[in-house]
Amino acid sequence: MRVCIVCGQIAGFGRIGGFGTMARKIAEGLDRAGVDVSVCVLRTAELRARQAIGDIPVIAPHPLAFFAGSRIFSEFKADVYHSQEPTLGTYQLRKTFPGAVHVVTSIDPRDDADWSEEFRRFSLKKKLLYPVIRGFEDAGRVHEAVRIADQVICQTKFIIPKVKQMYRPQTEPMFIGSATTFPNGLPRKASKPTVCFLARLDKRKRPELFFELAKANPHVDFIVIGKAHDAAWDGELRERYGNLGNLEMLGYVNPFQSNKINEVLEKSWILVNTASREGLPAAFVEAASYRCAILATVNPDDFASEFGYFAEEPKALADGLDYLLSGDRWRACGEKGYAYVHENFEESHVVQKHLDLYESLRRS
Repeated sequence: MRVCIVCGQIAGFGRIGGFGTMARKIAEGLDRAGVDVSVCVLRTAELRARQAIGDIPVIAPHPLAFFAGSRIFSEFKADVYHSQEPTLGTYQLRKTFPGAVHVVTSIDPRDDADWSEEFRRFSLKKKLLYPVIRGFEDAGRVHEAVRIADQVICQTKFIIPKVKQMYRPQTEPMFIGSATTFPNGLPRKASKPTVCFLARLDKRKRPELFFELAKANPHVDFIVIGKAHDAAWDGELRERYGNLGNLEMLGYVNPFQSNKINEVLEKSWILVNTASREGLPAAFVEAASYRCAILATVNPDDFASEFGYFAEEPKALADGLDYLLSGDRWRACGEKGYAYVHENFEESHVVQKHLDLYESLRRS
């Protein structure tokens, strides 16, 4: 069986978002399962027209091709086209190969209110590119491609009603978690309270809330992995908080070239997320796989409230940290989160669910 993963970004080629990480993980998971996998991704300055991830060919059409069409899409011959978050690539490949199976995974669907929140926190450059960015991800053609897809998958349960309202898919959306590899054995946690932040430092993520939490809790070690797309904002954060004695800022770490993220999660007690809105961050699942509790200002699929502490207002982050550290409550939360993600996100289980779905759709 040949499967083409269709995505707007792929990790390892200059992109630092969760979408790209999830797309690469499912591509590599299918490859390890013996599937003939290829990747169609939007070309960027860091991506040539053709390259590879191991044995997986990666073809990156020019951005104009996604809007205007191009013969390059005919090169993606596959039995199944699986979009990791719908884009104009979903539409172009449906148009080019109407007789194939087309599957769409919705990770973080954005309605008008969400786009307004995104725009408000965009850098000037991204604000100028806003019509292009939204057109690539949210054009009418994209909605139509999702509506007529053979199956829509949601990586979280809470977005299913939103996906149904936004796209009106012809099939009932189903829940399948993102493919996640798990550590062997029990993690060795730090002897001192250790809290980590694993996300872009973009303004929508509100990283300054995490830094202020570090400033107010000198008895706790804080570790940040990530950087902002806006270099000026990234520099401002480093200048403002870089001198904190209990704060370590590691910048961007490529998870496919370094074990540093795993090392940080292994010793961390709690993962903090301070975003104004989210789908289900890959970091939540990865942290839970290392038995970290979740302290967050968002609560997708009740992750924070069930496996840690949901800070409904930013000022509640301090209360949440005290709650989780008091009596080592973070341990029980971490164990509960581990059990849930192992059942729903472990790579071999997730890949098999995809393979079963592909075969079922090919037979129908």
